[in-house]
Formats: sequence, structure tokens, C-alpha cells
Amino acid sequence: MISGALDIGVAVLPTVDELLDHFVFVKEKLNLLVHPSHPLAGKESVALHELENDAFVLFREDFALHDRIIVACQHAGFQPRVVYESSQWDLLSAMVAANLGVALLPETICREVDHMRVRIIPVVEPVIPWQLGMIWRKDRYLSFATREWIGFTQSMLGE
Repeated sequence: MISGALDIGVAVLPTVDELLDHFVFVKEKLNLLVHPSHPLAGKESVALHELENDAFVLFREDFALHDRIIVACQHAGFQPRVVYESSQWDLLSAMVAANLGVALLPETICREVDHMRVRIIPVVEPVIPWQLGMIWRKDRYLSFATREWIGFTQSMLGE
């Protein structure tokens, strides 16, 4: 995107580059997935610092959520103990179901997991946002077709 190879893209927001403009089309937060026998499984909500002694299963380092979770844990006062990383959300969910760790996943993904095998608990302190947006360079010419695609997509998906 920055190099100019692409006119538009989809990214987890916020982006760190000030050269990019965007619009948000998904606004969610991360939820905690735990095994049904986990001490927090019966809670209505959880504070992130309550997970400081847990093993974490995360998306791989090349996923934006990886660093977002690490930084959120650090701000909550601990370094998460990561025991496994994957690019597959269903594998992370299965690892939680096997009681191998806890995971933090977006609400959209949480709707797809087997609710009989894992418990899903909102994280409230802090709420960890997960937003997707369409991005494009502010300082580059956008063709008519690209501008129309952005407008159409924003009218269909934007707030």
C-alpha cells in the first residue's frame, strides 16, 4: 500500500502510517475464550490482569492482533506467556477447548466457535478494540474507478 503497488486495501485499524486515509466497516472488541473448567469460566466479564498466570494461544506475529494483545497485557502489568501461535482461529479455539491455554478473539470469530467446548467472556478492563477498515494513500491520485469503489463500499459497509 505505502509503496503504491495497491490503490486500496483492508487493514486492522488504526494504522500507524499518517499517509493513509480510511473508513471503518467493522467495529468490535476482543473476547476471552477459556475452557469450561477454567476458574474464570463462570464470570460475566473479566479484567485482563486476571489472566497474568494463564498460558496464551495467539495468532502468529504477522497478524496485527498478536502485537495488540501483547501490548494490552503489558499495559495491564504483565508479560503474557505465549505457548502457541497459529494463523487459524479454529485451531486456537480447539486448543482452548483442549485446555491448553486461553485466547483473545474478535466477536465475529467468537460467534463461530463451539460454545459447548469453550466459554466466551467479554474483556472489560481494558476493552480491546478490533476494527477493520478500507485504507488508501492520502497523497496519491485515485482513479475514478477506485473512488467509485471506495464510495460504493462505504455506502454498503460504512457507518
